[in-house]
Order: sequence, then structure tokens, then C-alpha cells
Amino acid sequence: MTLRIAKGVPDLLKYLESNGVELSLSTIYRLIRKREIPFKRINTQVLLFDLNKIDRWIVGDLEGY
Repeated sequence: MTLRIAKGVPDLLKYLESNGVELSLSTIYRLIRKREIPFKRINTQVLLFDLNKIDRWIVGDLEGY
């Protein structure tokens, strides 16, 4: 499986939109705060999203990511 990464929320939003998932910026940040979406925090300013995990999250097939 190839590692696919979105760097930052803007890149994640573009990816989600390209897959028909319309979420607002504020919704994404709320999901991050509540840890309801899979992500890695590299430092205080950089978030990475594994798009393979995001794909599974979209369809609800992700427990404890």
C-alpha cells in the first residue's frame, strides 16, 4: 500500500472535496480537537493526514485509528 499524505487542513479539505465530502474548515478543526478524525501532529504548526486512513474514516471503517 502506498503512503498518501495530506499536509495541513487546506490540503485535506481539497482531498475531501475531490471525493464528494463537503466539510467546513471549522468542522475539520472541531474533529481534530475532539480526535474524531485520524491525524498526526508533527509539531505545533504541522498536521499530517494519512489519506488511506481518511478513506477508511469516510466510510466509517476505522476503529481507534
